[in-house]
Amino acid sequence: MPVYTINGASRPTKVVDVAGDFKKVFPKSVDFSKFRDFSTLGDGTHVWKNAFQQGLPVETDYLPKQLKWGHGELKKGLPDLLKHNSIFIVSENLRRVVDEYEPGVHQFSQVEIVWKNGGSSIPYYWFYPCNRIDSINDALSTFDFDEHGGRPKRWRYRPGGKLVYDLQKIGGTHLWLDRGYFSTDGIMISETLKNAFEANGLTGILYFKHEAV
Repeated sequence: MPVYTINGASRPTKVVDVAGDFKKVFPKSVDFSKFRDFSTLGDGTHVWKNAFQQGLPVETDYLPKQLKWGHGELKKGLPDLLKHNSIFIVSENLRRVVDEYEPGVHQFSQVEIVWKNGGSSIPYYWFYPCNRIDSINDALSTFDFDEHGGRPKRWRYRPGGKLVYDLQKIGGTHLWLDRGYFSTDGIMISETLKNAFEANGLTGILYFKHEAV
């Protein structure tokens, strides 16, 4: 059974909420006092003081509350998965499906999208996955990795290499970021959740298939 990375194209949106400030958005309940830009969690992995998804909830006070769509109103409406500043934005329909499979796990913070031509606003959500797990099969993966002082592996892309995911480690998790290899390029999901997205007709989602054993 494979697993998937999902992604969505960056869309022509502009922050119109003057109180929004991504520089003040970072993981909540994390002590950044020892080092300025990062902190080490109890499992030995690092978390960075920025607004990107890292498998943890963030402080939401300074997330923009309103975005302006860069074009006029679309007859077919907006896709269910959008991206702004490398952060995912999702529709109510996508939020509902995720909550059906992992209720109360992930962070959704409301943001309104308004049309450039002044049309009515549409409720969307900044989306922060909050499962941060070790999901990679160490024996079969051939990416390079760093491993210092007994800390978990930090995987690095290597041309010609591959990552293989481990279904036993993943267990019943349906949506996550891997603690040793994550970026702003996508979120991991199970095949079960992919099938649910497709069955609900969710749009704007790019799927990238990965081997899992």
